[in-house]
Parts: sequence; C-alpha cells; structure tokens
Amino acid sequence: MPAGRRGNDPNAPRGSRTRPKNEIRHGEPDDVVTRSNTPREPPSPRWWQRLLQRIPSTAAGAWLFSRTLHHVDPVLLRLSDGRISIPEILAGLPTIRLTTVGAKTGKERTVPVLGLPDDGTWVVFATNWGGDRHPAWYHNLQANPEVEVTYGDRTETFVARDADEQERHAYWDRAKRLYVGFEAYRRRTDRRIPIVVLEPSDGTVPPGE
Repeated sequence: MPAGRRGNDPNAPRGSRTRPKNEIRHGEPDDVVTRSNTPREPPSPRWWQRLLQRIPSTAAGAWLFSRTLHHVDPVLLRLSDGRISIPEILAGLPTIRLTTVGAKTGKERTVPVLGLPDDGTWVVFATNWGGDRHPAWYHNLQANPEVEVTYGDRTETFVARDADEQERHAYWDRAKRLYVGFEAYRRRTDRRIPIVVLEPSDGTVPPGE
C-alpha cells in the first residue's frame, strides 16, 4: 500500500497506523495494545430491512444494483467517514471498504462489500450478485493477499485466505441468516462461491472487551 496510508510516518512499516483513540494501555507507556475496530458480531437487521433485502435478491434487483451500487456507495462512505452505506441503512448489512492491489495493474482498488465480523476478523463472500464469474477483488487478493479494510473511520491491514470446509459451512449458515440474498445468489450460479477470511496482518486476533 502507498506510504501515505501508513500513518504520519511515510517510512513506517506496512500495516502500521497512527495510534487511534480506542487504544488500551497496560503498564508502561510503550506497552500498548490496540483494540480492533472490528465488531464481534454483526447487527441484526430490523423487520423492514429484511423486507427490503428481497429487492437486490431478485434477478432484476441484482442486475440493477450490480451496475449502480459500486458507483454510489463509495461516495457516500467517503463523505460520511464510513457512517452511511446504502446496504447498511436500507438492508441492515455491515459494509466495509475493501482495498486490494490489482492483480494485473498493481494499482489499489477499493470496493464496498458486505463484511461478516467474527471476533477480530472479517469474512467476505465473492457472490458477485450470483454472476458466473468471480468478482475482480477476489482475483486481486488471490494475487496479493494483504488488503486493507476500512470500517467506520478506521483502516486496518489484514491478510486474506480462503475459508476451509468447516469454516465455509459455518460462515455460510451465519451469512444466509443475515441476508436472504445469499441463497438466491447461490442458486443462480454454477460456480463455487469463494468465502474469504481476513485475518489481522500480525497473525493474531485483537483482544476483545
């Protein structure tokens, strides 16, 4: 990632950040533990949000949102410091900004995706609205697994890996309870939808409360 994204010091190691406000100190000043911004569990959508979820779940809705949402949502997220996202407001779905490095171009690409929080990690699903091809961001992180995730006003560095079989079943079960569209997307495609686990770049899960 460009040096400018690594806090105030352009020579800081990749993945470092200027100390955020939600940092916990233990003992001496240099003994610092940073609490992750990743929520432990996703919020539960309200009844009216579950009704609205059915719109992008349909073939017509998926066609419309796949061609418009990636233009509108990044602008809203950027202008609101990550507080306003169409899927999060209308459908109750946690949205993250995922920054990958292009597999062919080597340039950073940032897209809003649904993120399932899991106690310090994020899980993302390469549904591509039920399309026949994997989304471009999935190919990017296969080539360059170190990614950045922005949630709210904080950006952190993660390393991506494909979920194993046991994780796939567990995460898919949780995801389809959160969003009715996942099962609709699975039925519309013959491909195996990748499920990707984003783990903290230091290899440890940040401490909880």
